[in-house]
Amino acid sequence: LMTMLKEQKDGTISQFLTGSFSRVSPAVARRICEAAGVSTRSSVKRIERSQADAIYKAIQVTKIKNPSTDCISPIGEDLLLRGLHRVVPGEFYVAATRPPAVYRGNPFQIEVALAYGGVNSVQKVSLELLERLLEETDARTLRQFMMNTFDGLGSEAADKIMKAGEFGSRQSPGKLDLSDRERLHHCMRNVNVSDGQSMQVMRYANRVPLQFKTRDCAITQTIMQTNWRSYGLTQSRGSLPSGPVRLMVHMASVWVPFTSESKEAIASYDEIQKEMRLGLQAVGRKLGIFLRRRKKVKQEGERRSVFLRYLGEVATAVSELNGCDREDLLSNLHRVAKRVTKEADTKLDKSGKKITDESKIDYGNNVLIVDADHEQTLITHLEKADPQKKLF
Repeated sequence: LMTMLKEQKDGTISQFLTGSFSRVSPAVARRICEAAGVSTRSSVKRIERSQADAIYKAIQVTKIKNPSTDCISPIGEDLLLRGLHRVVPGEFYVAATRPPAVYRGNPFQIEVALAYGGVNSVQKVSLELLERLLEETDARTLRQFMMNTFDGLGSEAADKIMKAGEFGSRQSPGKLDLSDRERLHHCMRNVNVSDGQSMQVMRYANRVPLQFKTRDCAITQTIMQTNWRSYGLTQSRGSLPSGPVRLMVHMASVWVPFTSESKEAIASYDEIQKEMRLGLQAVGRKLGIFLRRRKKVKQEGERRSVFLRYLGEVATAVSELNGCDREDLLSNLHRVAKRVTKEADTKLDKSGKKITDESKIDYGNNVLIVDADHEQTLITHLEKADPQKKLF
């Protein structure tokens, strides 16, 4: 503030405040001067250090409108959904854009997008590609090779693949013969790695990806501080959650606070982390709705299959005891089993109420749900009328 006052050639303190700061009107400048005990007609050349300190403190306590946000360029929820759906395999997609906020006088906006499910990249690699990757890698161990080559593959998943293939912990990827590579490829495609898969985080600042210093970034720190267990994911304390999840966080601002001149990580400011946390919670709530609904339907479906498995034997035994018609009894038992396990056929809306029409399930705007094999879009909640033209 003292530097700005010295650079001001002439004028009053009121003119200085209205001309140097955004959204400071003459009325706001007058309130600042009154709180600082300085006359609005005081010349900027005569402001002393003690008066500048009083003005600075008065600015902090005076209510001032947020700066204009027409200078920032967010990606938008629609484009986030389209991009994730086109690039990242998954069953559930959701995006959320936070309202513009301010840190240290600089406007910024946080956007979050999430994709859940889909096939891990380690399970889609061909034998030819695997052989080429093994020849090009400089990793010393096979475990290190898998964790560094395939995004989202955690240490637990790599250990499961190596255990299934009976590879040693010090096995070098460059010393695998043809049979070893074929066995590794078979294990990679058939071992369930979803349980040991860690969340894949994609960080962006003004549409530019941040690829280094992941742990130093405010995005990663906020994700690890969020309680993802409330949304149906497993998470150890102080670490990223586990599961087939890809998360993208974008910060748009006129002045992104990087931790260093290399611009590899975003600095931790309370205002920025608060907006990130609210954005993560917004997509997490919708993910939790989807996972709870799917889990409930799956449980009721398994319960129904148990009933149906033994209904034939029950109908035969009862028919032999009392002489009733077996087919009529079996039909009635099937009807009772379906009625008791009707949850397997029902859907839940956003509030958890049962509904019968699939199209009435309300996850809110900007949610996309597709079937597991990506052949048919089941539910699309986008803002425009014809979402299919936007997705492909």
